Amino acid sequence: MADKSKWKTIKQKDLDTLGQKTFEAHKAKMEKDWKDKDK
Repeated sequence: MADKSKWKTIKQKDLDTLGQKTFEAHKAKMEKDWKDKDK
C-alpha cells in the first residue's frame, strides 16, 4: 500500500481530477480492448 499520509495533502479538487483522468484512461483502454476482440 502507498503511504496514505501523502494522499491527505492532495486537495480534493486535484483528487477529483486525478480520479476522472484515471477513469477516462481506464474506459478508453477497455473500449480499445473490446474493439480489438471484435476483429
